[in-house]
Amino acid sequence: MPVEKENRADYIKARDIDLNTLSAVSSQIETLEGVYCVVTGSYAIEALVERPLNHEDMDVNVFTLSPLADISRVASLLERLSVPGLKFQLFKQTDDRLEYDVLPEQANSRRLEMQFVEAKYVERSTVDFRLSSGGIVPTVILPLIDSKGQEYSFRVKSLPYSIATWIIRISGTVENPKREIKESDLGHLRLLLSGSYKEEDVFLAMGNHPQMPANMSESEVFNRAMERIKV
Repeated sequence: MPVEKENRADYIKARDIDLNTLSAVSSQIETLEGVYCVVTGSYAIEALVERPLNHEDMDVNVFTLSPLADISRVASLLERLSVPGLKFQLFKQTDDRLEYDVLPEQANSRRLEMQFVEAKYVERSTVDFRLSSGGIVPTVILPLIDSKGQEYSFRVKSLPYSIATWIIRISGTVENPKREIKESDLGHLRLLLSGSYKEEDVFLAMGNHPQMPANMSESEVFNRAMERIKV
């Protein structure tokens, strides 16, 4: 959600730490051949709509042809990662997920969550990911700037694909959703819809989305989500 005026100093400090962390982690991960780091969650939304948001944590997708092998490689890399003023403490590791507590000096800890996604093929000219589970994830590189004017470039999922993802989730048509839809999710979709996009690009992304229901049209799913957020 948009940034509140209260606790502005704490927000700026946390955001600077997060951007430094995401940049260091992304750069380190992409030293591995065939492994790509894509920033997701609220930082991706902020980059797409160019509007400051509150951030509870840092979310990343790691696209790889071999998740089981590369999750251990990434964990090993992060054990050796040295970032001045930061310590990384492993919180949780599963077959497809790594979570770290990022411990800054003289600041509250931050959480970094990395979800590993299996890609069947990577279109290197555009860095679009064709998933083993079906679907295509297009990405773009966008900047985020910290309070000191330092610019960081991050790979994020494209605006039409990001809109498509939230449209499908919020429509209520996803089978076995991971969690209930929250009010903040509706706010995030509204923010994404405030960006510059073409409806046909969103429908194309929906058609190539792994969570798109097979028994419904793109327009049906889109309209269900629009009704829910009352746009």
